[in-house]
Amino acid sequence: LLQYLLETQKNDLSNLTHITPYASGKYMMLDSSTRRNLELCETLREKQKRGSLLWVLDKTKTAMGARTLRKYVEQPLIDKKEIEKRLDAVQELKDQAISREELREYLSPVYDLERLIMKITYGSANPRDLTAFRTSLEMLPPIRYILQDMRGLPKNRTALSQDRQLFPGIRLLWLPGHTPGLLGMEITVGEKVLLFPSDAVYTAANYGPPPVSPRSPYDRSLLLQSMERIRHLAARPGAQVIFSHDIDLWRQLPHAPIPLSAG
Repeated sequence: LLQYLLETQKNDLSNLTHITPYASGKYMMLDSSTRRNLELCETLREKQKRGSLLWVLDKTKTAMGARTLRKYVEQPLIDKKEIEKRLDAVQELKDQAISREELREYLSPVYDLERLIMKITYGSANPRDLTAFRTSLEMLPPIRYILQDMRGLPKNRTALSQDRQLFPGIRLLWLPGHTPGLLGMEITVGEKVLLFPSDAVYTAANYGPPPVSPRSPYDRSLLLQSMERIRHLAARPGAQVIFSHDIDLWRQLPHAPIPLSAG
């Protein structure tokens, strides 16, 4: 498998950091005939999603959610504890209607992060992809803020309360202060380091020196620390800060096959 990837992807595969084994014993095995007769993902006659079980259930807001739901339908769990854990999460969202609708609202602008990350990793992302990635990352703090008090949902609070290396050359930066749990991003390509501080530092005027905090941040002291941290990271050779509200700066990014327009 690795030899095939080396030959087809034409890189050193440094983005692959670990391999997760697939355990078929965790799921109910359904053959193609059973899936077809049950009309799980497509109807028996028209071979269309409309009218299938997946069509009835699918109210997802993102491509990642749609793929996850399809996997759940095609591969039902058989472990009682895992089934109950999933049902507890569903019950929590069902009971908290207001929070559920807020989550749906925040998920609407989120693009397909899994595919965007792969394009960035392979160096094939264009400015539109990076803009979509930035927009999606900006939704993570409010989503995390809503989820943190839900009892039935899986907790992984440390993952978004510190820096996190997604892949070699791609790191999420924890930049609190402007809003709870705000995240930025650092992308290293060769000797070039691009810093995307999101709303922690969104214009050159913010950046300073000295750094200028907006009028009503969530926590001014934390925000100033985050701004100083960006200045420290930007002091490295080859580093450049990409301000989220500076459209002219985004236009200057290399390999831009399409023009960007404000808004």
